[in-house]
Amino acid sequence: MSNGDPRAAERTFQLLNQVIGRAGRDQGRGVGYLQTHQVEHPVMKALVACDREAFYASEIEARERTLYPPFGRLASLNHFGRRSPAAEGFARKLAAMAPIDERIQVLDPPKPLAADQGRYRSVCW
Repeated sequence: MSNGDPRAAERTFQLLNQVIGRAGRDQGRGVGYLQTHQVEHPVMKALVACDREAFYASEIEARERTLYPPFGRLASLNHFGRRSPAAEGFARKLAAMAPIDERIQVLDPPKPLAADQGRYRSVCW
């Protein structure tokens, strides 16, 4: 839920809610077990309480406070390279080239993500 993607909480909630909803569908009632180190996270609290509205309220308040969509805009720049340090270095240079404007904010330093067929990906928001 904290992998550098501003949409991580929403994606986690959607995925886990879907999986839990499908558990035991054939028998009429299922049970979902969640294991986490973040028991106080709004996603976990909403899932345990089966309270979609609580998650939505928490998420929309955080998005308004941080000017994330739908209250602002985000863009993601992805770069692939053969070596992790090179991919990360290029992404950092790209992030440093962002125009100086109070309306533009580069989130999180670019991080290399898992290798995909020998290519490393860096993302900056």
